[in-house]
Amino acid sequence: MIDITVYPTKACPHCNNLKTRLLQNNVLCHVVDVGEDANATRERIDLTGQRTCR
Repeated sequence: MIDITVYPTKACPHCNNLKTRLLQNNVLCHVVDVGEDANATRERIDLTGQRTCR
């Protein structure tokens, strides 16, 4: 099983599009909203080296 974590914000159209496509294709993923979790942004940067999804 593939373990996918998505770090979206509610205002990001790219993140919302990704979540919609994953759901449409029955792909399970863990969603960590960086707007609601202060540590999520740091976690995303540590894992990906990126501050944004693009």
